[in-house]
Amino acid sequence: MSGHRGTESEFELTLIDRLEQLQYRPLFGPELDRPPDEVVLKDVLHDSLRRRYPDLPAGALAEAVMIISRPVGVDTLRRNMAFHQMLTRGFELKVEFPDGGPDGRSEYRHIYPVDWEHPCDNEFYVVNQLPIRGQNDRRPDLIIFVNGLPLVVFEIKNPYDDQPTVQGAINQIQHYAN
Repeated sequence: MSGHRGTESEFELTLIDRLEQLQYRPLFGPELDRPPDEVVLKDVLHDSLRRRYPDLPAGALAEAVMIISRPVGVDTLRRNMAFHQMLTRGFELKVEFPDGGPDGRSEYRHIYPVDWEHPCDNEFYVVNQLPIRGQNDRRPDLIIFVNGLPLVVFEIKNPYDDQPTVQGAINQIQHYAN
C-alpha cells in the first residue's frame, strides 16, 4: 500500500487519536443529545461550573450557563468580543441565596468559565462532525471544547489533494462565523 496517501477522514481520525493521547475526550457530534442550533455543550458547562462553585444555588448556575452561552452584542463581532471578555476575565453574577433568612441573601460572585490557574481541572473534548443549524447549516470536521465551550474549529484538508487552496479553507470557515 505504498501509494496510499490518506483521505480527509483518515486525517480526522488520526488527529482525534493524537488529541486523545493528550487527554481530550472524543465525542461523535451526530450522537450528542442537544438542540442543533446550540453549539455550547450546556450540560458540560453546567457540571464544570457546579464543580468549581459548589456553593452556588441551582438558579445561579443556570443563569451563569445562560450568560456564558448567549453573549450580548448587536452583531457577531460584538458578541465574540463579549464572549472573549467573559472567557478571559470572567464576569460578575448576582447570586440569591434562598437560605439566607426570611428575605434571603444576595451577593455578587466573580465567575470564570475556564480555570486558568489550574488547567488540568478543565474538561477537554474533541467533537467531530457536529451538525449545526443556523443561517448556514454546517458540520465542522472537528471542534475543541473546553468546559463545554467551543474554542477551536478544525476544517481538515487533505494535503495530497491536487487542488487544495487556503482560500477554499477560509471560505469554508467563514460559513461557521454566521
